[in-house]
Amino acid sequence: MQTLTQHWLIPKNRHVRIDLDLPPETPEGEADVVLIIESCSIPKDTSLDDLIGCLRDSKTFEGDSIETQRRLRDEWS
Repeated sequence: MQTLTQHWLIPKNRHVRIDLDLPPETPEGEADVVLIIESCSIPKDTSLDDLIGCLRDSKTFEGDSIETQRRLRDEWS
């Protein structure tokens, strides 16, 4: 299973077309795709100091931090 994360701006009409370039290691054939919509609005008066530690419990960044960095970097190369 792969997890892909993209940041989108949802328009007023709530209409979004999805066009994804999948990583090469994605197998061909049938797949179940799950779309999870999670609000990520940050108040305009938020400073970077307010964001420290906000990804601590994120499944994307769990595990070995060096391995996570390599995995994220390799997804875009």
